[in-house]
Amino acid sequence: MIRLFATALFFVSFSAFAEDDEFSFIEEGEKNRDAVEADRAPGAEIFLLDDEDSGPEPKWDTSIIDAAIDMDVEIDDDLDLSVDGESNTFAPDFYESEDPEEDMEGFDDDVSDIPPFTDLFPIEFTTMDDGSLTFALRVLVARTKRDLKGDMWVLVDTFVDGTKTGESRHLFTDASIAQSVPTYLWIRNSIPRNGPSSEVTVKVSTSTGKTKEQLMLSRTAVYR
Repeated sequence: MIRLFATALFFVSFSAFAEDDEFSFIEEGEKNRDAVEADRAPGAEIFLLDDEDSGPEPKWDTSIIDAAIDMDVEIDDDLDLSVDGESNTFAPDFYESEDPEEDMEGFDDDVSDIPPFTDLFPIEFTTMDDGSLTFALRVLVARTKRDLKGDMWVLVDTFVDGTKTGESRHLFTDASIAQSVPTYLWIRNSIPRNGPSSEVTVKVSTSTGKTKEQLMLSRTAVYR
């Protein structure tokens, strides 16, 4: 009887030990997994949660002057940098007064005090790549619209060494004249080479169509 009880106790103890040994690897695996998780970098969801909790994105309000200071840009004290709510651009005043002729002062080729069709500009010669010779002449037609009263024809006659080599007609109307800047006629044409040197004369006349042609200017130049 005692031997039977001891045998049964041995089997029970062995079974319990075997059961504990069989599942011990599970417990050991859980310990290893906890250690690995502790050394692992934080998950992306942590940063997402931080962004969500940080509130709305701030709105930057940097003025033009602050931006210029950051870029080491010199700012003119007299320059108006006022900016409206819809645009970051500013437009300076181009005209100092309401008089277009007065505002022309200071520009290149100021002709505000010179009557139209005055002999102002020289004849310019150009030799083209193909060897042909051309001339160009600029003629002041009007300083503003107030210089033109009705339609006007401008007639151009070209002479080389006293012989007429060409003519042209140009019509100017109110629509042809600029409001507040000068209007020019550019005369440009080819001329024959009669030798190493020749004299070129350009005569400019005007007519209203109802009156006789009136010679306004004559310009002569020699090309060599």
